[in-house]
Amino acid sequence: MLILYQYKALNAENNLMKNFCYAQSEEGALLMLAHKGFSVVHIVPKKQYIKNSLETFSHQFFVGLSSLVSNNIDIVSALEIVSSAIKKAVDRAVVENIVFNIKNGVSFSKTLQNFDVYFDSIVIKTIEIAERTARLSEAIKNIVSHIESKIKIKNEIKNSLRYPKILCTVIFFVMIFWMFFVIPIFGEIFDDIGVPLPFVTVCVLAIRNFCIDYYVLLCALFGALCFWKKHSKKQFVFVKKFKRDQMIYNFFAGVEIMLKEHVDLLESIACVSESVGSCEIVALKNFIENGSTLSQSMGLVNIFHNEEIYIVEAGERAGDLWGAFQVSSEMLKAKIVKRTQKIMSLMQPISVILIGVFVAMIVFSVLMPMYSKLDMNI
Repeated sequence: MLILYQYKALNAENNLMKNFCYAQSEEGALLMLAHKGFSVVHIVPKKQYIKNSLETFSHQFFVGLSSLVSNNIDIVSALEIVSSAIKKAVDRAVVENIVFNIKNGVSFSKTLQNFDVYFDSIVIKTIEIAERTARLSEAIKNIVSHIESKIKIKNEIKNSLRYPKILCTVIFFVMIFWMFFVIPIFGEIFDDIGVPLPFVTVCVLAIRNFCIDYYVLLCALFGALCFWKKHSKKQFVFVKKFKRDQMIYNFFAGVEIMLKEHVDLLESIACVSESVGSCEIVALKNFIENGSTLSQSMGLVNIFHNEEIYIVEAGERAGDLWGAFQVSSEMLKAKIVKRTQKIMSLMQPISVILIGVFVAMIVFSVLMPMYSKLDMNI
């Protein structure tokens, strides 16, 4: 496991510089910096804060590498160019460590294994096979396509779930503001001018008073609910469907790219199971090792739908598993996109209805009593 170090050092021009590097130990970091001609003044280990590495690093890394390698630039020079284009110092330290290891005789795939946060088992295995078959340029292009598909599916799901969250949050805070700050003012105004409080206003004030009197209990219940939600495996049905579809898509897409690189099926499933992190996919591999066909094993783990099993079964009969996985991944991608579009289209009328309910509350709790009072004065 590599450690991130932050160092201060003097370069060849005797200028003090501050940067990051990865190494297995402090001695290794000093050795690597010495190879660069740096004289280290101070070095300390740092904690890593890695978020969305697929979008923020892996995609940028392989896109830049693909365009360079496809133009017959050697891997070390290509990596150095990619490193110079990376703005974030911590990410640049990853590429610099990869370059250092390759220059010292370590293979590209082997050095990628040190950064499993950035590069999953599918990427590493694909690079490893490409090194054996001298097809690195084509393999990197396939990896770029694979990463872009994963990012697209991930963003589709995030966007479809983000809209309901934002809508509910905005409505919640508007209702809180209306209940605790607006309604009480109008309640006092109605008392002053002698207008009986409307039923809606009475209900809102009763809820407000209850919240004020028992806010400690309500805060405790809210905290308990958040704790339960965080640690509970129960999810909304549409969220469970999204999670399932995303996992199965990653399985099909991952095995597809592995089969395209002529990796053995069991080895492909083993790599994908590490990337997906699903015990069902691990069980799938075990069933195949015990003599079941892939389609039979998919039926035993109870996470695959019938149409997915039928496609793989047809691929087995035709001797074209790669084509079956390609069709399945494309089908799931279209299914996820369609479901996200359906949710988005459903949220539009729901938001209109909620806004209408809120406007009706305003009318019946404030405007109607004021209008009736004015009408009585006239």
